[in-house]
Formats: sequence, C-alpha cells, structure tokens
Amino acid sequence: MKKIFTNEFIEFNKVIFKYFLFCFFLFFTSLIITKFIFTRNPENVISILDNQASQLALNDTAFNVFGQIFINNLIVCFFTILSGFLPFVFLPVIACIKNAYPVGLILAGMDALKKNLFLIALVALVPHGIFEIPAVLYSFSIGIHLCLSITTSIVKKVPTKKYIVEIKDAFIFIILPMLLIAAFIEAFIVPYLMNAFLL
Repeated sequence: MKKIFTNEFIEFNKVIFKYFLFCFFLFFTSLIITKFIFTRNPENVISILDNQASQLALNDTAFNVFGQIFINNLIVCFFTILSGFLPFVFLPVIACIKNAYPVGLILAGMDALKKNLFLIALVALVPHGIFEIPAVLYSFSIGIHLCLSITTSIVKKVPTKKYIVEIKDAFIFIILPMLLIAAFIEAFIVPYLMNAFLL
C-alpha cells in the first residue's frame, strides 16, 4: 500500500492548515449571520423549510439517502478543489459561505418553532457533522491554496508549489472516507437518534 503520510504530505497539510482555520472562521461566521437574519423573519424561514421538505422523497430508503448525501458532498468537494485552478476569483471562498447557509437556515427554523437548539445540534447535526464539516472545509482550504498559488504565479511571474500529488492523496484517502462515514451516520444513525430524542 502506498505510504500517504510522507514528509511532503505533512508539509502540504501545514500549508493548508492556515487556510483551514480561515474557512472554519468564515463558515461559522456565515452560519451565525444566516441564522440571525432568518431568526428575524420566522414566517419566511418556516415557509422555506416547508417548501424544501415538500420536495423531499419521503419514501426514500436509508440506502438511497446515503447515496444522495455522499454523492452530493463528494461533488461539492471535488468541484470546489477543481475551482481552485481558476485564478483571481477565489470561488472556494464563495462555496464556503454558501454551504453555511442551509445549516443556519435549519437552526433558525428550529428556533422559530421554539425547539431546543442545543439538543437538535447534538442529535441531528453533530454525529455526522464532526466528519462532514472538516472534510468539506478541508476541500475548501485546498481550493483556496490552489487559487492563491496560481494567482501568485501569474502576478509575480514566479513558480509556486501546488502539491498536486498531495491534493490527490488528500482527496482519496482523507476527504472521501470522511464523507462516506458522515453519509452513513446521517442516513442510518441520525434518524434513530432523532426518533429517540426529538420526536
């Protein structure tokens, strides 16, 4: 089996870490702002959530839900990293803000319905979120690194290290497994936890 944690891979993750911290701050700041905005308009947030719920296939099996969640998250992570190859525009930053929106919306909706937000977060978000959110933020961080490296190369006309092999390894051996675990928990375990503690 290929050795993943090489010196180059460790060096790559040291570079990525500062972007990860930035994405972490940006994601949760966007989440809080989204919740605050929607909390001030409870009728709108409940209407939006009702419309979204009506579009869901309620008879979907857990396996279908698992597949949908995994594929959707995988596409988000893959194309966010890919968008990093486009210089100057920093699309991964926009993706980071955009992906905080649904979480903030759900929390605002639960708040409008006078639900216990701490319990909801603990039961419905944390079990899969501890895998999904880091994996997604990691992909955003890689995308930002790529965009900044390519932009710097163009502006300063000097080569910069892009860690292409390490990015491939990070996607295959870190991001993909974490998304699999997160999707499994969200599809098969979270519904039982919600039935037991929230319904």
